[in-house]
Amino acid sequence: MMLKKYFKAYSGIMDSFKLKLLLALTFSQFCYQEAAISHPHGNSKEAEINHYVTKPPSEFAVALNNVGNFNAIESRIFTCLKPYQNDILSPIDGVSEFSIAFHIISGAEGTIGVSESGVFNSEGNIGSDGAKLSCSGSYETTTGIYKDTILINSSLVETSFQLIDPTLLTFNLLSAKTLDKSPVLSPVEFMPKKDSKTMDVNDGISVVFNRSIFRADGKIELVNVESGVVEEFDVKDSKKVTVDGNKLVLKPEKALVSDKNYEVRIPVEALKDSDGNGYSGLNNYQFKTQIDVAFLLVGYDNTTLYETVESFEPSAKKTMSFLNSLSATQIASYKTYRLSNINISGAYAKSLGHLEVVEAALEGWGVDELSNYFRDKIGNPDALQNPTAQQREVLQDLRQWLLDNQKDAEGWAISALGMQHYSDWVNDKVLKFSRPEYFLLDNLKFPAEFAPQEHKVISFILSNQGKTNFNAAASNFNGLGGAQWSIKTADGLKVTHDQDFFYSDHSDPFGDSAPDLLLNINTRVDVHESIHTWGHAGHDRDPLMVGYSTMSQAGGDADLQFRRDPPTYPIYNRVYLMGWLPESVITTDASLIRDAADPIVLGQKYLLKVGRFKYQELYDGQWFQYSVPSLLNQLNTCKTTSIVTAPTATNPKYDAGNLCKPILRDKSCGIKSEIFGLPETMWDFRDCEFIDIDAELSRELFQRYLEDFDGEYNSAINFDALVMEQADVSLRSSSN
Repeated sequence: MMLKKYFKAYSGIMDSFKLKLLLALTFSQFCYQEAAISHPHGNSKEAEINHYVTKPPSEFAVALNNVGNFNAIESRIFTCLKPYQNDILSPIDGVSEFSIAFHIISGAEGTIGVSESGVFNSEGNIGSDGAKLSCSGSYETTTGIYKDTILINSSLVETSFQLIDPTLLTFNLLSAKTLDKSPVLSPVEFMPKKDSKTMDVNDGISVVFNRSIFRADGKIELVNVESGVVEEFDVKDSKKVTVDGNKLVLKPEKALVSDKNYEVRIPVEALKDSDGNGYSGLNNYQFKTQIDVAFLLVGYDNTTLYETVESFEPSAKKTMSFLNSLSATQIASYKTYRLSNINISGAYAKSLGHLEVVEAALEGWGVDELSNYFRDKIGNPDALQNPTAQQREVLQDLRQWLLDNQKDAEGWAISALGMQHYSDWVNDKVLKFSRPEYFLLDNLKFPAEFAPQEHKVISFILSNQGKTNFNAAASNFNGLGGAQWSIKTADGLKVTHDQDFFYSDHSDPFGDSAPDLLLNINTRVDVHESIHTWGHAGHDRDPLMVGYSTMSQAGGDADLQFRRDPPTYPIYNRVYLMGWLPESVITTDASLIRDAADPIVLGQKYLLKVGRFKYQELYDGQWFQYSVPSLLNQLNTCKTTSIVTAPTATNPKYDAGNLCKPILRDKSCGIKSEIFGLPETMWDFRDCEFIDIDAELSRELFQRYLEDFDGEYNSAINFDALVMEQADVSLRSSSN
């Protein structure tokens, strides 16, 4: 094959790319039947198929254990790539690594096309170096550029291609650079990426080099570009600096500050390679941390309460003040954007939402797990099940009324059938599951200057000058495969990456509410929903109606709730769910407890442990008590239940070893078997030994336990961790 540079500008269209990939997945599974007879990694059990597993020759010191491979006989390139959007990994239908085969269209012009694709290394096989097989290729959705490292005969070539036809998935070569053998020690990969603006303040910092590295002598500096050196890392300090093969990891003692520019400086000779050659140093590695919160002002009914970003400022400042206090000052930065008003009426959006849910109920709530939002209503006792002939007739009448009137179902409720059935069952078993906000925000475009990944939390602040109110909820752009949301970039591309957001309607449903009360209510709702997006997926259960947690479903004493400034949030959640407070705030000595209503001083004690899964804390002079049964419940489930990977209407539990294995003493324990010849996998942990969750719980373990699916919400986990209880004085007196 002859490679020739060929430049041709084109704007990549990712939706087409995704569609082709997903369609190709169906057919590519047949290709996996090929035997992995001989391949560069040797052991057929430790590799996927020979075409897609290629170890780079040892004379090239690259930070990859698997590269693309040009097969001259088939005239195809076999490789693996990851899809990115604005430098952020952007899975397609939950898949982040794809095996891709390109056929050569024109060697002279450097034109290639996608011939097959599939899920790469679905079994998690390892390479000869003991590490998981790596993906050498990447595809950037915003530019349509595919980059890869490809083995061509005995040469290792770094390439880049430009998408030129999103329908046929053809690419033209932009550049090809043959790598030198045995290059000098140099960085090849950064996390976060160089000059990126998307770093989560809690993420680590790592640099991958082209060969194995070893500690030498020196201090690495982490610098805030505005204020100077933040922290020094002695390369010999293994607690703050980790060296693993060719990867350097820095562990800052404190979380970074949001919306700040940082630089990492590695001095000359601080590291060396296996031959004793010193590293020449690094002083051009910069990145920026995410802004904490983005407020996007969205008016509908072609009206708004916030004509300018300045008019929203009192609400933004109050919300951020609450979040700053609850997070022990970790949440501080925000930016407000004004979007164009939406012409669609609130009544029409609600009618579309009601129409959707009525049709879903008539169809049995659907079975398509990728696209049907209502799939979890199958078997749900609160949802209509197996409607009778009369119930179907009522819903058909409602459906037709919605089509004819383009208004929400409250108008139908005063009809002859509506008065008989609306309050009796239609509203509680059907309509309450509607999501009209999908239609209100349908095809909403971000402003040109707005990049969603540069913000940790995104909020749509809805408002109109009427009495329509859509309440509030948290979601994810990629929820249910991205099928439910049609929010777009300024260029018209659908936003489908995994990023949490919430919407909150600030409209006055009564029309005459006192401004101060409305402001207080709205900011508390915004705090509640933003905490969802920060990591608390559920609500603290409060059966005693204690006006304590801002996440409580019951809500507690309304007067008490709205008097509190800021709103309350359990210390337990701030330690284990959010990581805002260290574990050092926990004690078993009641005499050490400080009032959490006071400004948080991280060195003080705020959470009193009074028993197994039982805690108390002092807030505003009042003691509150709660238990955490969900951890024990999950442990008991792992000990006593065989769990399948895929949830069904009759068996909603699933694990695949991901929830139970993190709390096993022996991670290899568990019996895996096939179920009736189906692709589901059964795990049986009943003979395994588990850790003592209560005694050995740490934030790291807790987070790994709850976030085993890359942080995605999993209904198998009880996120309603806390149950409020009546505080028992005797437990405090005996706690120490």
